[in-house]
Parts: sequence; C-alpha cells; structure tokens
Amino acid sequence: MASLAPEISIVVPTYNRLAELRAALASILDQTVCRPVELIVVDDGSVDGTWNWLSEHMACLPAVKLIRSPRNDGPGPARNLALKVARGRYFLPIDSDFILIGGSLDHILAAIRENSGYHLLFFPCLQFPGMRRLDTLQGRCEISRESFLTTPVGELIPVADLCYLRSHDLSYPGLRAGGEGLLWARMLAGGPALFVDSPIVLYRTDVKGRICTLDYQMGNPAALAEVADALVELFPPNSGGTLRTIRCRKLRASGTYHLLAGHGRIGRRRLMSAAACGDVAAIVTLAASLGGTQFFRKLFQLYRTRVRPAYL
Repeated sequence: MASLAPEISIVVPTYNRLAELRAALASILDQTVCRPVELIVVDDGSVDGTWNWLSEHMACLPAVKLIRSPRNDGPGPARNLALKVARGRYFLPIDSDFILIGGSLDHILAAIRENSGYHLLFFPCLQFPGMRRLDTLQGRCEISRESFLTTPVGELIPVADLCYLRSHDLSYPGLRAGGEGLLWARMLAGGPALFVDSPIVLYRTDVKGRICTLDYQMGNPAALAEVADALVELFPPNSGGTLRTIRCRKLRASGTYHLLAGHGRIGRRRLMSAAACGDVAAIVTLAASLGGTQFFRKLFQLYRTRVRPAYL
C-alpha cells in the first residue's frame, strides 16, 4: 500500500483538539484498508499532547504521514505543509473534528474516476448532531465561479486535483481564520466544479471554536477582517448586478470586523464604500460605530444572539 501512488491524499490539520482528532482519524482509517489512499496529519503547534499521541499511535502506520508545525499558523498554512509532500492525484481536506461517513471513500474514489474532466468536485455534508444538510443544492450539477461567489450554496466539502494546483501555483491563503473559499474561487477560474450529491462527512457543530461562532468572532476580529478583505478582492470594483451586491456585503463584513478589532478608520472606510453602493445595512452599521469600539462590540454581540446566528 505505501509503495503505490495513492489516488487521493486525505489532509487533516489539527490544533488542540485531541479528543475530536481521535474520532476523526478512526472514521478515516476504518475506510483506508486496501484502498489507494494516504492520510497526512499536520499538528499545527498543539500544546495538548496531540503530537505525543500521534507519534505513539499513528507513526507506525504505513499509509500515514505526520507533520509537526513549530508554531500555530492556522489551517491554511497547515494544509499547505501537507500538500507539499502529498502523493495523491487528488486531495480531500478534512477538519480534525469532522467524522467521515462510512462508505464515503468509495463514493469519492468512484466520483474521481467517473469525472476526470473536473479538477474540483464538491460533496455535501451533514450537520452533527442535528443530521441535517448544510448545503442548498439538490441533485448533481455544475458550479461555476460566479455561482460559487454569488449563490449561498452552504457548506461544501471539496475534493481537488492536486496536479492542477501545482501546475497553476495555487495554494491555501496564509490566513489564520481560514478563507478556504479563496482557493476554490481561484480554481473555478479554470472551469466549473461538479457537485456530487452524496454526503461524505459529519460536520460537528458541538465543538467549540468554530469560526462561525460568536465567541470566535468576538475573540478574533482582526483575523476575520483579513479574510473579508481578501474576499472583497475577488470582486472587481466595477462589478455590476449580483456581483456588485455581493461585493457590498463583503465590504460591510470587512468594515464590521475591522471595527470590532478597533480599526476605526479602515472599518468606516469599508462601510462608506458599501454604503456608496446602496447597502442600507452598511449605513446602519456605520452609524452604530459612532459610539466607539466597546459600544459597537456590545451591539454586535446583541445582534448575533438576538437576530442572526452567523455573520461573515
């Protein structure tokens, strides 16, 4: 198994989630036996004993590679470390608190073989423990770059052609708060992705520290502002129609996170740009910012708990 070039490399970055990581790896390893798959686990500077556990329990497995980052740089840089050594034609990024649904690897391998004309496949996932779909799509379909940027498709799990990434010098953005969608948008510039309507992972929402949670957003607004700024760059300033509307929303998100981080001048500048495009919510947000950073943070917390459970 180890001497054969795998069809797919499963990449798992992790940071201080040892208990969840054990469950994730167990769900993966149960499906890798006698299949052309390698598993690459990147410990992104954990301090909870993760590396010791991996060294003791995983290092001896022939289809497993372990990488240790000397510091915590975020999931994107951690995945890039794995992609440098990955041998698979395709790669599947799995968060360390996901659970790979039984039989998913066979579905993924079959989809890769049957749809070799696509350099990017997307699969749905199920929220856990609620067991509901987290996407808005139905049935097999293509996803263009514009629809990916403008349509609320929900949470999707990618399977990407690693050869395509390398030949086009693409990689994950070096952002602490993720921003994986930036990579998929760049890949989609080369042609549409295929959505395969078969859930492959359980997306755990019972785990603390997810980017969509209020606690994370209140504690890491500067990192989220970086992601929002990068997303704005995907939309040209002269965009029209739906692209213009979405660009305004991204500007508003950028301005909001900059204000939460205490970056008043740049935050208001982003909001003014959104307001100039006709974004009424940006005008309201701009007015709220006049009360100062602490007042604005309290209003944002109230908004998230009473009005909208997610924001970015």
